[in-house]
Amino acid sequence: MRYRIGNISAVLAVLLWSLAPALVAICDNVPMLRLIGFSCLITFAVYVVSWIVRGESVREALKVSWLFLPLIVVSSPGVRALSWASIYMTDPMEAIVVHQIWGVLVVFLGLGAAWAAVQWKHILAGLITVIGVVVVVGEGNDPLGGFDRGHAVSMAGGVIWAFQIVLARRYRQMAGSGQAVGYLVMGVLLLAMSSGQEGAWEMGALEIVLVAIAGAAGAGGLFFWDYAARVGNPHFLAGTSICYPLLVVFWMLVLGVSDWNLAVVAGALLIFAGGGVVSSYGERFVSSRNGLETAQ
Repeated sequence: MRYRIGNISAVLAVLLWSLAPALVAICDNVPMLRLIGFSCLITFAVYVVSWIVRGESVREALKVSWLFLPLIVVSSPGVRALSWASIYMTDPMEAIVVHQIWGVLVVFLGLGAAWAAVQWKHILAGLITVIGVVVVVGEGNDPLGGFDRGHAVSMAGGVIWAFQIVLARRYRQMAGSGQAVGYLVMGVLLLAMSSGQEGAWEMGALEIVLVAIAGAAGAGGLFFWDYAARVGNPHFLAGTSICYPLLVVFWMLVLGVSDWNLAVVAGALLIFAGGGVVSSYGERFVSSRNGLETAQ
């Protein structure tokens, strides 16, 4: 029964995570720093509510080593900031699909950390993923002809996320309650940076609702995945997580955020395939508390 509930939580997590970028794209008239800042504070609030519901001490949960705090802020909260910022800088669907390079990268980083041998399926998965990225950003005969600042920011977020997943297995403060503190700090910093902008705090009712939903979707994904990683079936979680790029494409097309683009859809399918090739290895990360997660 716990496996079943955990698997359902994994599905809900990936659905919410994949919906969040589409909602961010809809809110593109809201200043970037303000939207991401509010979403980080909403995520922190969700963590606090979950601690209270579980009867945990909020004060104890907030105890984080100052030595790790900069690293924590840069990890999960930083990845959200980069991936959501990239939506403002380039085509939203392309930005999020390119971000998914982390899925294969984390496997190679994990292999390196464990001094494990690289197998043919890892190399194949890497090649498939690279081809998927080239299909998305290429123009004509130039494989990187469409590569722009937004793609670079999105890929940077993916690289950081891959390192975060591997490091969090050794440094537990980078997961769970540690991430909550990171979201609080990131939210405060971004809102402070946006406060000097003209009309920084002017938001209509619809904008407030959309920003709240986007933030809640990102936070809800973290909440459900945290539970799923603890009690769900690792095989099921690995398969569910690699569906993320396809679901992002689905939501953005359904909500009219992006136009139909065969190259992006093909790239998403290739990245999905690359993740499938190494999913048997990826499930080892899923089985841990801070497992094979989708970014933000």
